[in-house]
Amino acid sequence: MAQLSFTTDAYRSNPPLNLYPAKDEEAGVILFGTPGLKTWVDTALPYEVRGMLVAGDFLYAVVRDSVLKIGPDGAFSVIGTVNKVSGLVSMTYNEFQLLIIDNPYAYIFTFSTNVFSQVTDTDFPGASSAAFMDGFFCFTEPNSGKWWITAIYDGYDIDALDYVSTEGHPDHNVRIIADHRELWVFGDKSVEQYYNSGDSTFPFAKNTSGFIESGCGAWGSVVQVDNSIYWLTEKGFVVRAEGYRPMIVSTQKVSDDIQSWNSFSDAIAYAWTWRNHTFYVLTSPSA
Repeated sequence: MAQLSFTTDAYRSNPPLNLYPAKDEEAGVILFGTPGLKTWVDTALPYEVRGMLVAGDFLYAVVRDSVLKIGPDGAFSVIGTVNKVSGLVSMTYNEFQLLIIDNPYAYIFTFSTNVFSQVTDTDFPGASSAAFMDGFFCFTEPNSGKWWITAIYDGYDIDALDYVSTEGHPDHNVRIIADHRELWVFGDKSVEQYYNSGDSTFPFAKNTSGFIESGCGAWGSVVQVDNSIYWLTEKGFVVRAEGYRPMIVSTQKVSDDIQSWNSFSDAIAYAWTWRNHTFYVLTSPSA
Protein backbone atom coordinates (compact mmCIF):
# COMPACT_ATOMS: atom_id res chain seq x y z
CA MET A 1 0.00 0.00 0.00
CA ALA A 2 1.10 3.58 -0.57
CA GLN A 3 1.43 4.96 2.92
CA LEU A 4 2.51 8.36 4.16
CA SER A 5 4.33 8.18 7.48
CA PHE A 6 6.02 10.20 10.21
CA THR A 7 8.80 9.24 12.58
CA THR A 8 8.65 7.37 15.85
CA ASP A 9 11.34 5.47 17.80
CA ALA A 10 12.47 2.29 16.01
CA TYR A 11 15.77 1.02 17.37
CA ARG A 12 17.25 -1.37 19.89
CA SER A 13 20.36 -1.20 22.05
CA ASN A 14 21.08 -4.90 22.66
CA PRO A 15 22.27 -5.92 20.17
CA PRO A 16 22.62 -2.41 18.73
CA LEU A 17 20.52 -1.64 15.66
CA ASN A 18 19.61 1.68 14.01
CA LEU A 19 21.85 3.82 16.20
CA TYR A 20 23.94 6.84 15.25
CA PRO A 21 27.06 8.24 16.97
CA ALA A 22 27.25 11.79 18.31
CA LYS A 23 29.98 13.70 20.12
CA ASP A 24 29.49 14.47 23.80
CA GLU A 25 31.64 16.88 25.83
CA GLU A 26 31.89 14.51 28.80
CA ALA A 27 31.44 11.00 27.41
CA GLY A 28 33.24 11.48 24.11
CA VAL A 29 30.88 9.58 21.79
CA ILE A 30 27.32 8.47 22.57
CA LEU A 31 25.07 6.20 20.50
CA PHE A 32 21.56 7.56 20.01
CA GLY A 33 18.52 5.74 18.67
CA THR A 34 17.17 6.73 15.29
CA PRO A 35 13.46 7.18 14.58
CA GLY A 36 11.36 4.86 12.47
CA LEU A 37 8.05 5.20 10.66
CA LYS A 38 4.43 5.26 11.73
CA THR A 39 1.54 5.32 9.26
CA TRP A 40 -0.20 8.68 8.98
CA VAL A 41 -2.31 8.16 5.84
CA ASP A 42 -3.09 4.90 4.06
CA THR A 43 -4.18 5.77 0.54
CA ALA A 44 -5.31 2.19 -0.18
CA LEU A 45 -3.40 2.50 -3.48
CA PRO A 46 -0.84 -0.35 -3.77
CA TYR A 47 1.67 1.73 -5.71
CA GLU A 48 4.79 3.84 -5.18
CA VAL A 49 4.61 7.42 -3.97
CA ARG A 50 6.34 9.26 -6.84
CA GLY A 51 6.56 12.71 -5.24
CA MET A 52 5.19 14.88 -2.44
CA LEU A 53 5.05 18.60 -1.73
CA VAL A 54 3.51 20.74 1.01
CA ALA A 55 1.78 23.85 -0.35
CA GLY A 56 -0.19 25.97 2.09
CA ASP A 57 -2.20 23.78 4.45
CA PHE A 58 -2.17 20.71 2.21
CA LEU A 59 0.19 17.92 1.19
CA TYR A 60 0.06 17.01 -2.50
CA ALA A 61 1.25 13.55 -3.53
CA VAL A 62 1.51 11.64 -6.80
CA VAL A 63 0.76 7.94 -6.32
CA ARG A 64 1.08 5.97 -9.55
CA ASP A 65 -1.00 8.19 -11.89
CA SER A 66 -3.22 9.72 -9.20
CA VAL A 67 -2.64 13.19 -7.73
CA LEU A 68 -3.83 13.43 -4.12
CA LYS A 69 -4.66 16.48 -2.00
CA ILE A 70 -4.27 15.60 1.69
CA GLY A 71 -5.45 17.77 4.57
CA PRO A 72 -3.93 18.16 8.05
CA ASP A 73 -6.35 15.54 9.39
CA GLY A 74 -5.21 12.96 6.81
CA ALA A 75 -8.40 13.15 4.73
CA PHE A 76 -7.60 13.15 1.02
CA SER A 77 -9.15 13.41 -2.42
CA VAL A 78 -7.94 12.66 -5.95
CA ILE A 79 -7.69 15.95 -7.83
CA GLY A 80 -6.41 14.61 -11.15
CA THR A 81 -4.32 12.05 -13.00
CA VAL A 82 -1.05 12.13 -14.95
CA ASN A 83 -0.06 10.16 -18.04
CA LYS A 84 2.73 8.01 -16.61
CA VAL A 85 2.55 5.48 -13.77
CA SER A 86 6.12 5.24 -12.46
CA GLY A 87 9.28 7.30 -11.94
CA LEU A 88 9.90 10.41 -9.89
CA VAL A 89 7.97 13.62 -10.52
CA SER A 90 9.10 17.20 -9.94
CA MET A 91 6.73 19.47 -8.01
CA THR A 92 6.77 23.19 -7.22
CA TYR A 93 4.23 25.95 -6.71
CA ASN A 94 3.55 29.68 -6.67
CA GLU A 95 0.85 31.68 -4.95
CA PHE A 96 -1.79 30.52 -7.42
CA GLN A 97 -0.72 27.25 -9.02
CA LEU A 98 0.86 23.87 -8.28
CA LEU A 99 3.09 22.59 -11.10
CA ILE A 100 3.81 18.87 -11.55
CA ILE A 101 6.41 17.66 -14.06
CA ASP A 102 6.07 14.02 -15.14
CA ASN A 103 8.79 13.96 -17.78
CA PRO A 104 8.03 15.12 -20.46
CA TYR A 105 4.51 16.22 -19.43
CA ALA A 106 3.49 19.17 -17.24
CA TYR A 107 0.30 19.64 -15.22
CA ILE A 108 -1.13 22.51 -13.20
CA PHE A 109 -3.56 22.57 -10.31
CA THR A 110 -5.10 26.02 -9.73
CA PHE A 111 -5.77 26.56 -6.04
CA SER A 112 -8.65 29.03 -6.37
CA THR A 113 -10.69 26.96 -8.84
CA ASN A 114 -9.57 23.42 -7.94
CA VAL A 115 -8.98 22.80 -11.65
CA PHE A 116 -6.30 20.29 -12.68
CA SER A 117 -5.19 20.15 -16.31
CA GLN A 118 -2.25 19.44 -18.58
CA VAL A 119 -0.05 22.18 -20.05
CA THR A 120 -0.72 22.19 -23.79
CA ASP A 121 0.89 25.44 -24.97
CA THR A 122 2.23 24.84 -28.51
CA ASP A 123 5.60 26.31 -27.45
CA PHE A 124 6.01 23.88 -24.55
CA PRO A 125 9.03 21.66 -25.39
CA GLY A 126 8.49 19.14 -22.61
CA ALA A 127 10.04 19.28 -19.14
CA SER A 128 12.15 17.07 -16.88
CA SER A 129 12.25 19.17 -13.68
CA ALA A 130 10.99 22.52 -12.41
CA ALA A 131 11.57 25.22 -9.80
CA PHE A 132 9.92 28.50 -8.83
CA MET A 133 11.69 31.83 -8.38
CA ASP A 134 10.59 35.47 -8.48
CA GLY A 135 7.19 34.73 -10.01
CA PHE A 136 8.47 32.40 -12.73
CA PHE A 137 8.19 28.66 -13.13
CA CYS A 138 11.56 27.55 -14.51
CA PHE A 139 12.00 24.12 -16.11
CA THR A 140 14.62 22.01 -17.86
CA GLU A 141 13.99 20.66 -21.33
CA PRO A 142 14.50 16.86 -21.56
CA ASN A 143 17.73 15.63 -23.18
CA SER A 144 18.93 19.18 -23.74
CA GLY A 145 21.12 21.94 -22.37
CA LYS A 146 18.17 24.36 -22.46
CA TRP A 147 16.08 25.60 -19.56
CA TRP A 148 12.93 27.72 -19.88
CA ILE A 149 10.67 30.09 -17.98
CA THR A 150 6.91 30.49 -18.14
CA ALA A 151 5.00 33.76 -18.04
CA ILE A 152 5.05 35.35 -14.60
CA TYR A 153 2.64 33.52 -12.24
CA ASP A 154 1.16 31.53 -15.15
CA GLY A 155 2.56 28.09 -15.88
CA TYR A 156 0.20 27.62 -18.82
CA ASP A 157 1.78 30.48 -20.82
CA ILE A 158 5.12 29.71 -22.52
CA ASP A 159 6.91 31.79 -25.16
CA ALA A 160 9.09 30.11 -27.80
CA LEU A 161 11.94 32.55 -27.07
CA ASP A 162 11.95 32.28 -23.27
CA TYR A 163 14.88 29.90 -22.80
CA VAL A 164 18.65 29.92 -22.40
CA SER A 165 21.31 27.24 -22.82
CA THR A 166 23.87 26.21 -20.24
CA GLU A 167 27.15 26.66 -22.09
CA GLY A 168 29.89 26.02 -19.53
CA HIS A 169 29.97 22.38 -20.63
CA PRO A 170 28.26 20.64 -23.60
CA ASP A 171 26.19 18.37 -21.36
CA HIS A 172 22.49 17.78 -20.81
CA ASN A 173 20.62 19.34 -17.92
CA VAL A 174 19.46 16.93 -15.22
CA ARG A 175 17.72 19.07 -12.60
CA ILE A 176 16.88 22.68 -11.73
CA ILE A 177 16.27 24.03 -8.21
CA ALA A 178 16.04 27.44 -6.56
CA ASP A 179 18.37 28.03 -3.62
CA HIS A 180 19.51 31.20 -1.82
CA ARG A 181 17.96 33.46 -4.48
CA GLU A 182 19.71 31.61 -7.29
CA LEU A 183 18.72 28.95 -9.79
CA TRP A 184 21.04 25.95 -9.75
CA VAL A 185 21.01 24.04 -13.05
CA PHE A 186 22.56 20.58 -12.67
CA GLY A 187 23.97 18.99 -15.80
CA ASP A 188 25.38 15.50 -16.08
CA LYS A 189 28.92 16.93 -16.16
CA SER A 190 28.62 20.43 -14.64
CA VAL A 191 26.51 22.79 -12.51
CA GLU A 192 25.69 26.43 -13.31
CA GLN A 193 23.95 29.17 -11.31
CA TYR A 194 21.70 32.00 -12.47
CA TYR A 195 20.40 35.10 -10.71
CA ASN A 196 17.60 37.55 -11.47
CA SER A 197 19.30 40.42 -13.29
CA GLY A 198 16.03 42.23 -14.07
CA ASP A 199 16.67 42.18 -17.81
CA SER A 200 13.46 42.82 -19.72
CA THR A 201 14.24 40.28 -22.46
CA PHE A 202 15.13 37.35 -20.19
CA PRO A 203 15.25 38.04 -16.44
CA PHE A 204 17.94 35.54 -15.44
CA ALA A 205 21.67 35.88 -16.06
CA LYS A 206 24.51 33.43 -15.46
CA ASN A 207 26.67 33.76 -12.36
CA THR A 208 30.07 33.42 -14.02
CA SER A 209 31.86 32.81 -10.72
CA GLY A 210 29.71 29.86 -9.71
CA PHE A 211 30.48 27.30 -12.41
CA ILE A 212 31.12 23.80 -10.98
CA GLU A 213 33.03 21.27 -13.07
CA SER A 214 31.26 18.29 -11.54
CA GLY A 215 27.85 17.05 -12.54
CA CYS A 216 24.84 15.23 -11.12
CA GLY A 217 24.69 11.46 -11.41
CA ALA A 218 21.08 11.02 -10.31
CA TRP A 219 18.07 13.31 -10.79
CA GLY A 220 16.56 12.22 -7.49
CA SER A 221 19.71 12.71 -5.40
CA VAL A 222 19.51 16.52 -5.19
CA VAL A 223 18.30 17.63 -1.74
CA GLN A 224 18.21 21.03 -0.04
CA VAL A 225 18.86 20.72 3.68
CA ASP A 226 21.01 22.22 6.43
CA ASN A 227 21.22 25.55 4.56
CA SER A 228 22.99 23.83 1.68
CA ILE A 229 22.56 21.41 -1.24
CA TYR A 230 23.58 17.76 -1.33
CA TRP A 231 23.76 15.55 -4.42
CA LEU A 232 25.37 12.47 -5.94
CA THR A 233 27.95 13.34 -8.59
CA GLU A 234 28.41 11.54 -11.88
CA LYS A 235 31.51 9.90 -10.35
CA GLY A 236 29.65 8.37 -7.41
CA PHE A 237 30.55 10.79 -4.61
CA VAL A 238 27.97 12.43 -2.33
CA VAL A 239 28.84 16.12 -2.06
CA ARG A 240 27.65 19.16 -0.16
CA ALA A 241 27.77 22.67 -1.65
CA GLU A 242 29.89 25.01 0.42
CA GLY A 243 29.39 28.19 -1.50
CA TYR A 244 30.15 27.05 -5.04
CA ARG A 245 32.51 24.27 -3.98
CA PRO A 246 31.28 20.65 -3.91
CA MET A 247 32.81 19.11 -0.78
CA ILE A 248 32.78 15.30 -0.60
CA VAL A 249 30.85 14.06 2.46
CA SER A 250 30.62 10.35 1.63
CA THR A 251 33.30 8.20 3.21
CA GLN A 252 35.66 6.24 0.97
CA LYS A 253 33.78 3.02 1.77
CA VAL A 254 30.41 4.54 0.93
CA SER A 255 31.77 6.00 -2.31
CA ASP A 256 33.29 2.63 -3.22
CA ASP A 257 29.95 0.93 -2.58
CA ILE A 258 28.09 3.42 -4.79
CA GLN A 259 30.66 3.14 -7.57
CA SER A 260 30.29 -0.66 -7.51
CA TRP A 261 26.61 -0.43 -8.46
CA ASN A 262 25.79 -1.26 -12.08
CA SER A 263 24.07 2.11 -12.28
CA PHE A 264 23.22 4.86 -9.82
CA SER A 265 21.25 7.13 -12.14
CA ASP A 266 18.01 6.02 -10.44
CA ALA A 267 19.25 6.83 -6.92
CA ILE A 268 16.74 8.67 -4.71
CA ALA A 269 17.60 10.82 -1.70
CA TYR A 270 15.76 12.60 1.07
CA ALA A 271 16.88 14.39 4.21
CA TRP A 272 15.56 14.94 7.73
CA THR A 273 16.65 16.43 11.01
CA TRP A 274 16.47 14.62 14.34
CA ARG A 275 17.69 16.05 17.66
CA ASN A 276 19.79 18.69 15.91
CA HIS A 277 21.38 16.12 13.61
CA THR A 278 20.83 16.22 9.85
CA PHE A 279 20.64 12.99 7.87
CA TYR A 280 20.94 12.55 4.10
CA VAL A 281 19.52 9.19 3.02
CA LEU A 282 20.37 7.73 -0.41
CA THR A 283 18.67 4.69 -1.93
CA SER A 284 19.15 2.98 -5.28
CA PRO A 285 16.16 0.82 -6.36
CA SER A 286 18.20 -1.04 -9.00
CA ALA A 287 21.22 -1.66 -6.76
